[in-house]
Amino acid sequence: CRWARRTSGQVSHHATTTVPPQVQPTSSTANTAVYGAPSTSYTVNLAATGLCWVDATEASTGAVLWTGTLQTGQSRAIAATGSLILRLGAAHNVNVSLNGEPVVLPTGFQSPFDMHFGAA
Repeated sequence: CRWARRTSGQVSHHATTTVPPQVQPTSSTANTAVYGAPSTSYTVNLAATGLCWVDATEASTGAVLWTGTLQTGQSRAIAATGSLILRLGAAHNVNVSLNGEPVVLPTGFQSPFDMHFGAA
């Protein structure tokens, strides 16, 4: 929100910063975190800032949705419905988002790191 007021030729500005929505864990440990996700289909996006292996598994069936290694600059979208377990080999080397909103890793996390997404 920005506004400007003119008084005797001077302009004063007041700016407020809006923090974009972020997905916070509902519970976490050093090696795992649980995140709420839509009960319908959703997409988890991964953007690698360094080398990171990934294993994405559907929790209810154990079906592997995708497994591989992301190189620096690579990205991957994983479509899911229901619960998803995302294991990251080097979690500090990847940015994760849920339906376009950044996912926050807990302070002091360690790799490998498991992210559990499921209906909130």
